[in-house]
Amino acid sequence: MVNKILSFSDTWLYIPEQKYIIFRIVNFTNWSPYMSPENKTSLCLEISVNHNSIIDYDMIYDEAIRNLEELDLLKKENIEGHFFKEFKHAYPVYTTNYKSILSEMDESLKSLNNILTFGRQGAFNYTTMDNTLRVGFEVANHIAKIDLEKASTLYDDKFSLLNDKFQEI
Repeated sequence: MVNKILSFSDTWLYIPEQKYIIFRIVNFTNWSPYMSPENKTSLCLEISVNHNSIIDYDMIYDEAIRNLEELDLLKKENIEGHFFKEFKHAYPVYTTNYKSILSEMDESLKSLNNILTFGRQGAFNYTTMDNTLRVGFEVANHIAKIDLEKASTLYDDKFSLLNDKFQEI
């Protein structure tokens, strides 16, 4: 949590330079003012590490602060609090046989009328958070209207588009 409103207007900032440990900054306050207390900013710093290594959170925090200061985005004294959250599998990892596994999963899930999967892991597709949330809201609206048939169609359409996309690879 940052004790002021940060001046950059983008929700996502990508940091492509290898000298920084941060590769993306998400400014939740730009996404919605309700994502943080008044006159404060909520940020997420995305940092990749080897999941087999021992993680020194103090070192990562100190280096992230140095990165933010060097990028002229934030000073350490403006940080009110922080925490770390690890995700071992945040993104789909494509293997040589993922198409057959995806096809098996698709067939198995189609036989069930009360399970819908979406998102990066559920659709096994790297999608933007905006798109994932949009689809999630659409499905929730259809389920709330007890329109499971339409929700099922969304599910089928998702896999059709996904399979078409990967046929090009």
